[in-house]
Amino acid sequence: MTTLFLAILTVALWLAVFLVIPVVSAWRRWQSTRIVTCPENWHPAAVEMDMRYAVVGSIAGRPELRLRDCSRWPERSSCGQVCLAEIEESPESCLVRPEGPGAGPPST
Repeated sequence: MTTLFLAILTVALWLAVFLVIPVVSAWRRWQSTRIVTCPENWHPAAVEMDMRYAVVGSIAGRPELRLRDCSRWPERSSCGQVCLAEIEESPESCLVRPEGPGAGPPST
């Protein structure tokens, strides 16, 4: 019985290391709204990443970035999503950050 428990525990730890950690890391990295420069008209656009592709790709070692939403859609929903290059180049600089009093996560 102890050997079976240790085997199950070992498998669970391997899953945590190779699946859960990359999933959580990818989720935290790609979840927020970003402001990018639209390559079609050079105006700012708010975009959100499609987390399904980013998370699953991160498990394999290379997140596949796709947009889930854009402030220019639905009019331009068939765009080539060229703005993703800006996000790939500098993901942190595109993030929308709350400002002012009361900004940030709510206190408990």
